[in-house]
Amino acid sequence: MTHLTTAHSHSLLVGLSTDELEAWRKAYLEDPHFSDVLKSLQDPKSNIMPLYPQYFYSSEGLFYFEDSNGNSRLCVPQTLRVQVMDQIHNTFTESAHGG
Repeated sequence: MTHLTTAHSHSLLVGLSTDELEAWRKAYLEDPHFSDVLKSLQDPKSNIMPLYPQYFYSSEGLFYFEDSNGNSRLCVPQTLRVQVMDQIHNTFTESAHGG
């Protein structure tokens, strides 16, 4: 039997300034989905039967999604997605190609 790897997992460690963390916290509160998730996580009743067991809220105020393999993935609020994708694209590929 041959085992094939069809997907690779990559990790990226980043740091956020205090101002950036505050912007992310605010964006989560304004995001329709993540504001609901936060309310649910703060509800004492949700400890018994959580509505969103796949999410957790870090001490820094960031949301993470835990996938079926136990990997934690940073959740990006809707209003920051284009900015994050732009930063990732420009940071890691600007020297790789001209466009």
